Amino acid sequence: KALTTAFCRGHPTGIFKLGKESVVSNANESNLRTFHSRGFHPNNMDLLIAGALPPETTDFIEKYFASKNPGQNTRIDFPKLLPLEDKVIIYESAPDLYNEESPQESSARINLCFVCPPDSSREIYPVRILSQILGVGGSSRLFRRLGLEMGLAYEINTSCNGEYNRGVFEIDGSVPSKRLKEAI
Repeated sequence: KALTTAFCRGHPTGIFKLGKESVVSNANESNLRTFHSRGFHPNNMDLLIAGALPPETTDFIEKYFASKNPGQNTRIDFPKLLPLEDKVIIYESAPDLYNEESPQESSARINLCFVCPPDSSREIYPVRILSQILGVGGSSRLFRRLGLEMGLAYEINTSCNGEYNRGVFEIDGSVPSKRLKEAI
């Protein structure tokens, strides 16, 4: 939560999405129908179909979707996430990673986030390629260097997500807690 708040800085994607417990526990068929009627209709959806499609695909789509009320387009254009102005460091306790039998062997999690281009930008493609090369899988450059060569990571991964006009490049890993600063 603290990381999301610090990174998103008011961007709508930083809002807790699961809802308040009181609202969810009081949900019933009537208010769920009302909720869905506000935005769950064809003008707010994309139909994606892939593969070797049979020739009657168009007929099938028309049969099941042509009679649907298209509804009002209520899609939201999210603002672009602005670059970070300062480095923010957040430390949180992780009691589940503490090794009681051997405290020196405890683990720590690191999560480094960087603003990157959103999906709507052509600049996202080289960033995605960088993410794949740098930190996806056991043969990634980050794991080979930090994990295998330096002994600084039990596992380390990267990801790139540019959805909702919020580009985030993440490095996430499990490291020896006694070497946390060195791993970062």
